[in-house]
Amino acid sequence: RREQLRHDLPLSPYDIVDILTNCPAPGLLMQHNRTIIALNAALARWLGDDAPPVRQQAFDAVFTPRVARPLPETMDRLYHGTLKRTQFQVTYAPPDVPDTG
Repeated sequence: RREQLRHDLPLSPYDIVDILTNCPAPGLLMQHNRTIIALNAALARWLGDDAPPVRQQAFDAVFTPRVARPLPETMDRLYHGTLKRTQFQVTYAPPDVPDTG
């Protein structure tokens, strides 16, 4: 029933951001090209206070994902609907940020 409701409820991009914002689990929203466009407070806490900004960064430049098939193929299949869900194992691997201080 939950899957049926998910298909029946029209969600706007604003609804998706609200869901992400209020989710207690770490989460992020990214574009098809794997650019991170939003993250929630739980993910920000997980990254830590000294984390460099991740918005507008490529997902695989900030995180090291382990997936069953290559990340670009996985994302394309999710985007086109030939893959409904997948599981990622993610390691936080921030890019080197030059010291400006």
